[in-house]
Amino acid sequence: IGHNLNLGHSNEGGNSYQDQSGMMGYSYSQGDGPLMCFNGAKSWQLGWYADKSILVPGTPNLSQTHQLYGIADYTNPAASKVIMKVNVDFSPEDYYVQFNRKIGINSGTLEGANQVLITKAGAEGEGYSESSLVAKLNAGDSYSLSDISGTITVDSIDLTANPAFATVTIHTNSLAPTMTPASCDDPNTPSSTARRFQFEITTDNYPAETSWTFTDKYNNIELASSPTYSAQNTKHTEAVICQEVNQAETGRYEFKI
Repeated sequence: IGHNLNLGHSNEGGNSYQDQSGMMGYSYSQGDGPLMCFNGAKSWQLGWYADKSILVPGTPNLSQTHQLYGIADYTNPAASKVIMKVNVDFSPEDYYVQFNRKIGINSGTLEGANQVLITKAGAEGEGYSESSLVAKLNAGDSYSLSDISGTITVDSIDLTANPAFATVTIHTNSLAPTMTPASCDDPNTPSSTARRFQFEITTDNYPAETSWTFTDKYNNIELASSPTYSAQNTKHTEAVICQEVNQAETGRYEFKI
C-alpha cells in the first residue's frame, strides 16, 4: 500500500528496510500487522497530519522548544503537534522529528518505542524519497544537525501525561554555514563549489566540558561554535560550509577545541 502512495523504503544505518519503527521497512508475514504507523518523513509527505505539523527553518541563531505528541494521539485535542520538519535550505534533504508513542494504532512499533525519532529524507518532503532513521533519542539525549550547525535535544519525555508527550528543543549556532561559492578566475568555466569542513568530536565522561570554535582569522569572525553536548562517550559529526580559499589564503580558518 505504501508504494501505491508513492512512499519510498525506510532505511537505517545505510541498510535498506532496516527502520522498523514504522511501515515501509521490512515486510512482515502478518496479514493485519504489526500495528504501526509510518515514520515522520513518510507522515509529512502524506500530509495527513498537516494541521498538527510544524516547519522549523534551519536558520542561524535559532532556538525553539516544542511539545511533540504521538501520531496515535492525533485526534486528541490536547495533542498540538505530532511532526516537526527541520528545513535545510541548501539541500533537498531535511530532518523529520516525531515522538514514537507506542499506543493505539502504533502499539505494534518494533523500534524506538516511546523515543523521539529523527529521520532524514529528500524531495523536500513532497515526493518519493527513501528515508533514513538517523537517531533514537531518550530524555536528555541530543543529535547534531551537521548540515546547519545545529542540535536537537530531548528535554524530557512525560509518559504519565494524558496524552504523553516529548519536549524537544532545536538550537542553531549564531552563524550557520553558508553556501557562498568562490569566484572563478576563468569566466568560461563553472564557479567552484564552496569548501565543506567536517569535524568528528567524541565526548568523554564530561560532555558538557567539550567545546570548540571555527573562526575566519582574516576577518576575525567566529563562523560556528559547538552546541552543548550532553551524551557521554559519543561521536558527533559537525560540519561548516564556507567560502573556498585559494593558495594565498592558507591558514585563513582556525578550528580550536
